[in-house]
Amino acid sequence: VLSRLSRAGNLHALRAWHALEAAGHKVGWHGCGVLQIGEDAADNAAQRVALQTLGFPESFVRWMSADEAAREHDAPVPRGGLWFPQGGWVAPPDICRAQLAKARAAVDARFNCRVASLTHVDGEWHALGEGGELLARAPLAVLANAHEAERLVSGRFLALRRIRGQLTDLDPRQVDALGAWPDCVVTGNGYLLPRGERGDARVGSSYDEDQGPLVECADTHAANLARLASLLPDCGTAIGRLDPANLRGYVGVRTVTHNRLPLIGRIADDTAALARAEALRGAHLRDAPRLPGLYAALAYGSRGLTWAALGAELIVSQIEGEPLPLEADLADALDPARLLLRALRHGRAGDGPDPHSEHA
Repeated sequence: VLSRLSRAGNLHALRAWHALEAAGHKVGWHGCGVLQIGEDAADNAAQRVALQTLGFPESFVRWMSADEAAREHDAPVPRGGLWFPQGGWVAPPDICRAQLAKARAAVDARFNCRVASLTHVDGEWHALGEGGELLARAPLAVLANAHEAERLVSGRFLALRRIRGQLTDLDPRQVDALGAWPDCVVTGNGYLLPRGERGDARVGSSYDEDQGPLVECADTHAANLARLASLLPDCGTAIGRLDPANLRGYVGVRTVTHNRLPLIGRIADDTAALARAEALRGAHLRDAPRLPGLYAALAYGSRGLTWAALGAELIVSQIEGEPLPLEADLADALDPARLLLRALRHGRAGDGPDPHSEHA
């Protein structure tokens, strides 16, 4: 399910961004290709079997040997991998700016505001500020605020987790010292991006439980360098000369669910469902009570760019009653009510969600 969703999201996002570019709104897409290598020989073998079994067209993915990667992309990787010629990288703020430019007056963007609470009044959702002031009102609302969603609605069955991520930046001098740097994205046990316009580069990323302040940690920079060395082992000696204490980067928080699938769609009414728990023991997703006009676009984790455009299209299709942009079973797998429904079916709704039931 995760792979199917990612494939659909990848292709949908590329179409959406190309449409923005065609309309004159610069996205800054770098279609350099993505090479995904296995973490070890066994993973490498599994990649090859999967590629042969699934039979995708080479325009989407094909096998690339280590020799070809080094020769064509200056990527001295330890083994071959899956080559996605349509892949690449883009900076999320550039996507946001392009979309706001295209929307123009259709979007009233309000920055530097904090929604303290969300209330439903006379068929409308009211977003209220810290002092109780009305920031916005509408019959429909979409929560696209990651783990903060649990502040605004009953988050009991959303079961969101905060995952800390730290990236490491290398300046042009540091990249030069490594001797080789790929002109494509390379992923595996971590990832690296091609050099930017200034000659700098970025390596990532950590994936740790969020347990403290969002400040850079030298130990995590060291772990990112270890990931880089696994991608470019020929550069290992030069990588070892970099002092993690002198490195800088970026720290943020991802929000995920236990099975890494996002929450996209109409939000369940937990209170109404629990009041009817016995009657809903054999229910389906379509039977779950829903909050009127309230939707979620949450828990995109590390795949925000991959899933955001598709998730938005799914929500719009649900609102308008249009055909969905993906298969019904995929839409059900993303439903924000899925953990609530599972708890009801197993008679555990009063105890809250069982996180183990969503382990991938």
